[in-house]
Amino acid sequence: MKKFAISSLIYTAAIATALSAANAGNRPLLRHSQALEMKNPLWLKIQYNFACFASGGTDFSNDIVIINKSTATVPAGTKVYWQMVGLPGSGVKILPQLAPGKGVGIHNAFKKTANNGHPCTVKTL
Repeated sequence: MKKFAISSLIYTAAIATALSAANAGNRPLLRHSQALEMKNPLWLKIQYNFACFASGGTDFSNDIVIINKSTATVPAGTKVYWQMVGLPGSGVKILPQLAPGKGVGIHNAFKKTANNGHPCTVKTL
């Protein structure tokens, strides 16, 4: 019985030491699963890669498609600025959640028409 009480006391002291050490640096002691669920800190900006081009049902279109070419899912609410290459046309779009390889279309994105496949650039804001 004494041996159990002593080992329990040592275990409790070890946990208390670990907690106080973690709290000394204002860092909470996390389980592995909790650490994976943490949001990205504000200073860490993830770079996403996008493909962007004119796309429609005919040879010429004023619709565009933005595709997530990153390996990470783009979270819903991400704001992007798109601009046609060599043509007057640009805008801002708030994206839905986009898994890698998935895209979103913008109907009547710009006033002129472009050949299907005409490129546009995209950057996150």
